[in-house]
Amino acid sequence: MKAYQKIAVDFASALSEKKFDVAHQFLAEELQDEYSPDSLKEEMFEMFDVYEWNTEPHSIEFDQSSGSMEEWPDKIENDIGWAYVGIIGDSAVEAVAVIVTETSEGLKIRSIEWGRP
Repeated sequence: MKAYQKIAVDFASALSEKKFDVAHQFLAEELQDEYSPDSLKEEMFEMFDVYEWNTEPHSIEFDQSSGSMEEWPDKIENDIGWAYVGIIGDSAVEAVAVIVTETSEGLKIRSIEWGRP
């Protein structure tokens, strides 16, 4: 597994395990300003509609061959890779798509797209 893929998988795993403080550490500084650990929790619960459907995420699924890429149209300088990780709940499957970039602090997530396309 490539480093950017591992960042994406570890981030999604932290979300599915409800370790929002851990998930927050994977974010680049700009995203850390946008998302607090509590707002990551809110995004996750909204994505799964936890309150209405009474389901919560519990695991992840990642396909290295089709769930990532290193070239895409909107790629910017320092971007390393894009990865799509499924997050599985009891009665729903959602996902996060992230862009991992090189920062002065190492590889960090600079963009998150919540939910399946």
